[in-house]
Amino acid sequence: MAFRGAAVLAAFVGGATAAPKWSVPPVGVPTVAFLSRTLGDHMVLQRAPQSAVVWGHAAPGAEVTTTFAGQNFTSVTGDDGVWRQQLPPTPASMTPYNLTFQSSAGDRATLSEVLFGDVYLCGGQSNMVYAVGGVENASAEVALADQYPNIRLFTVGMDTSWPKPLGDLQTIAQPWSVASSKTISDGTDNGYFSAVCWFFARQIVDSLPEGKGLPIGLISNNWGGTKIELWLTPPLAAECDAADEPEVGMLYNAMVHPYTIGPMALAGATWYQGESNLGDDVRYRCLFPGMIELWRKAFGSPSLFFGFVQLSTWCVDENPLQIARLREAQLSALKLPNIGFATNADYGAGCDIHPPAKQHCARRLGNAALALHYRQPIAWRSPQFSSAVIQNRLANAVSVEVRFSDVGAEGLVLIDRAFNDGPWLDCGNLSKNAHFNHCIWATLDADGVYIKNATLSISEDGHGLMISGNFSLPVDPQAQVVVSYAYGPIPMMLAYDRSTGLPVLPFVARVGAD
Repeated sequence: MAFRGAAVLAAFVGGATAAPKWSVPPVGVPTVAFLSRTLGDHMVLQRAPQSAVVWGHAAPGAEVTTTFAGQNFTSVTGDDGVWRQQLPPTPASMTPYNLTFQSSAGDRATLSEVLFGDVYLCGGQSNMVYAVGGVENASAEVALADQYPNIRLFTVGMDTSWPKPLGDLQTIAQPWSVASSKTISDGTDNGYFSAVCWFFARQIVDSLPEGKGLPIGLISNNWGGTKIELWLTPPLAAECDAADEPEVGMLYNAMVHPYTIGPMALAGATWYQGESNLGDDVRYRCLFPGMIELWRKAFGSPSLFFGFVQLSTWCVDENPLQIARLREAQLSALKLPNIGFATNADYGAGCDIHPPAKQHCARRLGNAALALHYRQPIAWRSPQFSSAVIQNRLANAVSVEVRFSDVGAEGLVLIDRAFNDGPWLDCGNLSKNAHFNHCIWATLDADGVYIKNATLSISEDGHGLMISGNFSLPVDPQAQVVVSYAYGPIPMMLAYDRSTGLPVLPFVARVGAD
């Protein structure tokens, strides 16, 4: 069977200067290979202390001999037609290994120039698909890839979905390749490799003592415009009252399940998705943490590092609060252990759903992995809403003090202008064409009287925010006050942690009388 990407020139996958040549797979009955198509020359297998697994398909009962590092290992193919071989825990290094496989039924295969290091699976929809060639300073970023031959790339093709779990990949967009300026990008925003996945790995490599001596294997496994329901199983969807969604599990079956056959040993997974689930934040609070637990169980790693990107900006005409509520729903995953996140709400592109400044959220996500997986002393969490109390209240004015978790010792600072308030954006014109505000600063609402741009200041001790304003009409002094900050489609985020440079996350809260 031919695969999109399987006919790439050997010079291309090896990182030389030849241009890639893709082939298109035929449509037909799903097939499996003697050596799993998730594996390949130039790949990275997970380092010690984990034991990497290699696997494939053969006739039931067939013996498969794996030769690795001068040793022979034998496994017997099960009744399901799957053989698996666990390899000895192998330290990370840039020393390449060659593996050979031979079955008693006559099947043969090889893996060449395999490294051991850390392997990450990067999933989601179009903002994870978005390639390095489309980011800010793309030419310089693409050229830098030549300096990271320790990073290896694999992209699953966006051509196969299936109603039942598949035993192997059917579509490959880019086989395992040595990172270089030729393999990272074709110069467009969707050609070759995920920008967020790439910058995430680069942050890890640049920050660890091992540096470029640590191989990193990246699996870009995503599909634009997809709901989370496609990336999990029907039983989980039913648990979250989402079984009515069409095509539940279709991409899990075709693009994730083939990796769980071994399963492939991983260091972690990253995720950038949610735009297609706007308006469904209640179920997302169940589906998202449920999907993480599902993947962890399927990969045999109950505490696998999992990092996600909180959504950026987008003008949602139907309901401006949909994207703000989905950002909140994403944070429901934090109830699980070993979860990292990085907000991209402060580095958007106005009404463009695909912001090109992918470096910021990816760097933050890399820092989360450095802290949680690599145990580096890095403060990676953005300050989050903790509590709010009314400090001063008159008939026509109110002041609310807001406190946060994860504020550094140096406290908070206000910047002069939000990054989202860029030259590409005309907030006034947007507001004229809608019955709501797309651009959201700090707001106050009491007794139905609304202040859309409340005054923002740092609290006396430097660790909280004061949000205050004067109402245009007198309000009931006993009325509940709704206070919010950057809670909308285009968050105007001005408050940052002084020591980490991380933004205070958007929030909305009710304070005062019930």
